[in-house]
Amino acid sequence: MLGYADGELDGDPDRWLAMIHPDDRELVAEADRAHLAGETPFFEAEFRMRHKEGHWVWILDRGKAIERDGEGRLIRAIGSLTDITQRKQAEERLKVSAAMLADEKERLKVTLQSIGDAVICT
Repeated sequence: MLGYADGELDGDPDRWLAMIHPDDRELVAEADRAHLAGETPFFEAEFRMRHKEGHWVWILDRGKAIERDGEGRLIRAIGSLTDITQRKQAEERLKVSAAMLADEKERLKVTLQSIGDAVICT
């Protein structure tokens, strides 16, 4: 998903954090903190990660702490990473289309209000 071969990335959390887009790191850290503190039943975050070739890939990360020690420290967790880049691109296209439709609606409204003044719009 990120262009790396098996074993090329280690499990170092700092390395993974460095691969997250700088604008998304705080959101991911807060979701992680909240879940580890027991404030949320599971971890879920959407963020960008740097692909080996340099471009950004949108990721949906879901996880859950499934075992803790007697002091509440995490022992085992389970989770998944899903590439949601195409979905995010589609969402962005919809936002652009909605903005264009809003502009067109405003133009038509002004045109209709101006018809009494014999204004012609082409």
